[in-house]
Amino acid sequence: MISKIKSKLFKSSKNYSIDDLKNKISVLTKDHKVIAMCPQPTDGNWKGVNIATSSMFYNQWLEIPQYYSNQVVSDEHFSEMLLYFKDQGGEAIILNGFPAYFTKVVIKAKEHGLRVATVFSGGLSEFVGRKKETISLNHIIRLKKEGKIDRVAIMKAGLDLCLQDILKDKVYRVHPFAHKLNIASKSLDSGKVHIGVLSNESYNKNRHNQIAAALSIENSLIHIAGNNEFSYWGENDRIITHIDLNREGFLSLLGSMDINLYVSYSESWGQVITESISMGVPCLASNNSGIFDYNQKLKNSLLVNDYDNPFEIAKRIKSVLGMDLKDEYLSFLKSLNTGAEKLIDEFKDGL
Repeated sequence: MISKIKSKLFKSSKNYSIDDLKNKISVLTKDHKVIAMCPQPTDGNWKGVNIATSSMFYNQWLEIPQYYSNQVVSDEHFSEMLLYFKDQGGEAIILNGFPAYFTKVVIKAKEHGLRVATVFSGGLSEFVGRKKETISLNHIIRLKKEGKIDRVAIMKAGLDLCLQDILKDKVYRVHPFAHKLNIASKSLDSGKVHIGVLSNESYNKNRHNQIAAALSIENSLIHIAGNNEFSYWGENDRIITHIDLNREGFLSLLGSMDINLYVSYSESWGQVITESISMGVPCLASNNSGIFDYNQKLKNSLLVNDYDNPFEIAKRIKSVLGMDLKDEYLSFLKSLNTGAEKLIDEFKDGL
């Protein structure tokens, strides 16, 4: 079964057209001398990076076809594509997400006289026990030291300043915008308190503490994305699983909750938090991305400092459920977007 799925994905990714990519570049270069490039999401990989790219570089980005994290666009076509970009007046590329084959893209771009920038969207906590995850940052650091990458941007708060000290050069910080989402909500039992724990199953998402907190809320139903790892509580009738949600289905579910929990151990940004708030649903979070620095009232209301303590999460759920924060949501989104625009403009300026 797995081999069949991989085969299907491989075929769909490999059937790219260099002419189609060049046509997209011709459209982008009508208005932009700098474009971003991002790997195609495959089987869940790179989905967050892809969404962030579309947010930060709204109408000036190009999706690169791939198979999982592997190259399907040939070296010759990458070179042809980059040369065509330059011939159309292009001057610089921004690589958001950095699969291993992007190293060759950097080298080819420099050979063609283009400037190159990268955005690293991860965080160091995600590297534990996952050596392959360190490769992207290792390549970025090496290529920057060799002068093949002109600018580096980081999404994780504080990592920009630390890396700046290591590289002895300016490292920028960027983060996505928070777009107002108008997605139809799902029809759910109005007699229940619906709590979303809609992160993935990785360790850093802290799902078990959040499930414990949600189960302690009277009359609650907990909605999770992915598998139910929580049968040890003996409360399976209160835990509703949602498998293989597409993007619209995920957002519809997120916007249908009474409250969402995204109290993770480590987060580069936390797009789910802003997506929830943009649909008028409170979302608890931990302070590891600086996401609430744009609004002190939401920081006081939605931030959970003791995020390894399920009782503290539960207390915050109870306090937030009765609040009317809609005015604060609008203020937060406006301030966050203003901040994002300034950071991205600074990163692109003169590139």
